[in-house]
Amino acid sequence: MGFRSRASELEIAGYARQKRGSEPRSRLYGQIDGRWYCFIYTLREDAIRAISLRRAHEDEVARYVKKAH
Repeated sequence: MGFRSRASELEIAGYARQKRGSEPRSRLYGQIDGRWYCFIYTLREDAIRAISLRRAHEDEVARYVKKAH
């Protein structure tokens, strides 16, 4: 199963923007099968271009994911 299909399973819990090179990118943080992941993508014309899906670092989760009160 490719990362694009796994990314569709992401239960989104956080969001961040970043700028790399000439195009803006966005990062979504969420869980797949109980583990935290970071999905990086950019918008091109009217389409989402998936760049990567990787395990999120603990400090990213603490920084970008809202904690339930």
